Amino acid sequence: PEKPHRHTDDEITAQFWWGGATLLASLFVATLMLMNRNKVLKAEADHWITPEGLTIHFSQVFRVDKRKWDNKGLAYAWYRETPEAPEKKALIDDLKFDGAGKILARLLTHFKGELIEKIEDSPQTNLDDKTSGQ
Repeated sequence: PEKPHRHTDDEITAQFWWGGATLLASLFVATLMLMNRNKVLKAEADHWITPEGLTIHFSQVFRVDKRKWDNKGLAYAWYRETPEAPEKKALIDDLKFDGAGKILARLLTHFKGELIEKIEDSPQTNLDDKTSGQ
């Protein structure tokens, strides 16, 4: 072109700042990937192993919360290591660990306790609410 566009010093400085910020963000993501590469969520016949390496037997679980499972792939399991021990909470995350649904299904086949689920409104209930003026 006869008159090429010349960048100002401020525009060039801004490019270096954006490049540096992008480099820092990529280093952060790479660090997270390296920290999480060896974490595994797996189940055996009578227990599952959390990504932190904790073994939880299915018989120790007394409450399961599946309300976020359909939308976010998250389920929480409360357990006690001994009957006198305080309760603890473990996370089953299907977003991070592919196949976590199978672990949750295996847990629920052995589960005898409180199951917390999200119950969808039936279409008939919604229709009744609209016709009654509520």
